[in-house]
Amino acid sequence: MILDQQKLYLMKSQKTHLYLIFLECLLLAAAGWHCAGLRPRPYVKGKIPIIRVLIAANDSNLVISSKGAFRFLSEGKVLFQEPKGIRVSIQCDENGNFAIVSAGGKISFVTRQLTVQSANPRQWLCLNDVPYRGRFEIKLTNRHSLLVINTIDLESYLKGVVPAEIGVQDHIELEAMKAQAVAARTYALEKLEHSSPDSDYNLKASVADQVYKGVAGESTMGNRAVESTIGEVMTYKGNLIRAYYHSTCGGRTEFGENVWEIHEPYLEGIADNFGDGDFCSISPHYRWIEIWDVDKLALELCSYLEDNHSPSRAVHLQSLTVEERFPSGRVKKLKIILNDREYCLQGNRIRWALRRPDKTPLRSTLFKVRTFSKDGQIEAVMLIGAGNGHGVGMCQWGAIGMAQQGFSYKQILKHYYRGVKIER
Repeated sequence: MILDQQKLYLMKSQKTHLYLIFLECLLLAAAGWHCAGLRPRPYVKGKIPIIRVLIAANDSNLVISSKGAFRFLSEGKVLFQEPKGIRVSIQCDENGNFAIVSAGGKISFVTRQLTVQSANPRQWLCLNDVPYRGRFEIKLTNRHSLLVINTIDLESYLKGVVPAEIGVQDHIELEAMKAQAVAARTYALEKLEHSSPDSDYNLKASVADQVYKGVAGESTMGNRAVESTIGEVMTYKGNLIRAYYHSTCGGRTEFGENVWEIHEPYLEGIADNFGDGDFCSISPHYRWIEIWDVDKLALELCSYLEDNHSPSRAVHLQSLTVEERFPSGRVKKLKIILNDREYCLQGNRIRWALRRPDKTPLRSTLFKVRTFSKDGQIEAVMLIGAGNGHGVGMCQWGAIGMAQQGFSYKQILKHYYRGVKIER
């Protein structure tokens, strides 16, 4: 009997406990929370800035398509509309006008700019079979080539940036993706703030600004990172910061003034650790080696250093020496003696002079030089280096390492950008 009473009491207690949990969830939901965490912030399209991203340049032929109907406009007037599933080729004709070829034949338009938009906002436009949100602005250049600008709201743009920049990560790295979303948003807004009204676009969809791959570059975790930080940016003394970031710092980030002469207190060179191993040591670029045959390297240096270099002319690399380093260990001055001429390269120019066999810039300026000689002549050059990128601002692999160790996106951002505020 006593056991039955205890069971009845426990059953009543459990029911009461579950009821209280349910009631608490209802109260939290009314206050903007739900049981799984914060409710996603409202996505108010009208309050989100619109940006213009250059996604194609100097093309002579483009293909526009969509699963839905789409229309062409000029100066706000609809020229014609194509039904769903149609592929339209856009070219520049011999008279310097737009030539549009579709199922209905070929049409020419005397205009310098065309706008392409989907008849249904839920249907994406495709440029050369790559889907994008927003609309396209297609412009003719004076050289009879085509520019394509993707006009899109900032938050949708970021969904195509975050995975393209920091990779498609898992749940454990979500905080790193959130940090990337805030950094990319801040970078884009700061560029928009300083864009000329006469400029055709605000940003390029490449490493010249931020890598952007449209809908094809989106991921579930990337979209979640953007939506959960919607509107959040970094400021310093009330102004948007220059939120530079790079792949791998190799153990220490660099002062902005040492790379681009940008004197900003938040772009400080810092150790990428808290005393127990570098956060970016998980990067495939954490340590690396590059080796060149001396003749190939000499030709590469000539093409960079001499504007009128003739490929048939003999070249001779006599020396390659580090003259000075920054406190981080990165090369500040590199002296090159080539064909009896002396060159002194500084900062990030070094990376473009010492391009790799695939023509990409050297991974970083954090390296040591080793030369191999025979009979007093250099035969090969080896660089033993660390890191990938300019080294300023957030180290992306470091952010991933911090997320894996349990740090939040705000802790990550405040580690790499000293003294900043994170606000909407």
